[in-house]
Amino acid sequence: MCLHLNPHQKEYLASGSEDSTVRIWDLDDLQCKQTICIHKSKVQAVRWNSKNDNTLLTAGYDHKVNIFDVRDQSSYITAKITKDSGDIECANWHPVMEHNFAVSTETGQIFGYDTRKIGSPVFSVHGHESACSQVIFSPHIPTMMCTAGTDGYVKVWDIGSGSDAKEVAARDVK
Repeated sequence: MCLHLNPHQKEYLASGSEDSTVRIWDLDDLQCKQTICIHKSKVQAVRWNSKNDNTLLTAGYDHKVNIFDVRDQSSYITAKITKDSGDIECANWHPVMEHNFAVSTETGQIFGYDTRKIGSPVFSVHGHESACSQVIFSPHIPTMMCTAGTDGYVKVWDIGSGSDAKEVAARDVK
């Protein structure tokens, strides 16, 4: 369902599967090095942290986002997305702020989290009229986030303005 190459150790690839497993692959040896079972449903997103080479984020249709060190997956933290928000579509780390990530859902919801305060989102916004299929942060402007939805819109958000993201631009790209 998803793949992500470790940006620090290019020989390691994470994969998320429909069978609810996350696997760490060694591309030099062409072997699976770890199989991680921390989801109860399809794994929709796997993302290595751009600042910490051993930290992996996984998100699944069980409405859970798990963050853990691949050297010790027994100590992971979890953010739970409410079921009424729909299935998770995308998850992505902030490229500059090591502890921050965002998750988007099939109902168009976008949630921003800080791993140091995982209990509740830093921001949440209903960003799209249908599934929000992509969320990405600017590597140059730390408070800028962009989203794309199946409603045909690409939107730019200011996420540095308090508890909710503020839409600053939108374009219907069909």
